[in-house]
Amino acid sequence: MPYPRNGFRSSGYIYPRSCYRDAFSWVLEMAPTLDNDTEITVCTRYPEDQEEVCVSIHFVSMKATAEEAEVALRPIHTHKSRPSGSLSEWYCREDSLGNLYVKQAKANPKGHRYHTDNAYIHNDADVVSVLEEAFLELPRGKSFAFWTAMNPWSRRELPDMALSMRSDHYFAIYTVWDDAKDDETCQSWVRKVMKDIDNHSVGTYLGDSDLQKENARYWASDNTRRLIEICEEWDPKGIMCRYQPDWTKLEVRN
Repeated sequence: MPYPRNGFRSSGYIYPRSCYRDAFSWVLEMAPTLDNDTEITVCTRYPEDQEEVCVSIHFVSMKATAEEAEVALRPIHTHKSRPSGSLSEWYCREDSLGNLYVKQAKANPKGHRYHTDNAYIHNDADVVSVLEEAFLELPRGKSFAFWTAMNPWSRRELPDMALSMRSDHYFAIYTVWDDAKDDETCQSWVRKVMKDIDNHSVGTYLGDSDLQKENARYWASDNTRRLIEICEEWDPKGIMCRYQPDWTKLEVRN
């Protein structure tokens, strides 16, 4: 799809921490019903000079015209289950990739220290409860966490590829701090909350992952077997860097 000539449109709803469960439940209810060109993101972070995280919900509609975008975004805005109590909101506002890049750069400041991890959550999990601590108990400062809907992509047949983990729910944490003395505090917090989340996870996305985790799963079982076969055929001496030096450590699960 070509980039819309006049930009695209987005809607956003910012809620206080106390509305987390109602707001996230509303998003999960809406997600399967939305247009395929609508991207959905739920994010928590600390606004400047605030003591509590806010829950930011964004719907980005990549339609060719404003009229088409409004048709896609209207059911969200008018849905009867949309919670009241938002701190701020906007509906079908003109937006652009340039604006989103600026916001992303601000959220990922230079000269800081980062620790991140992620998980694809089981489709049948109680996602609101599973992610509650990670979303609401972020370390103070610039850290953030986000969830995004992967359906319908997660339900499509994949081509022959190694990186094959997916589900309807993708979640990632970015802890951000600027002083080395806080390294252990921030890193241990991520490990703690992700240990619980991993109990409800089907696997991991390579891009936002903690590459030091030995039990991260980037491949489905069948893809893992195929990857091992290819490596053993074309690189039997292990010259190329592998995810696990010893393939016997790469568990193949049913």
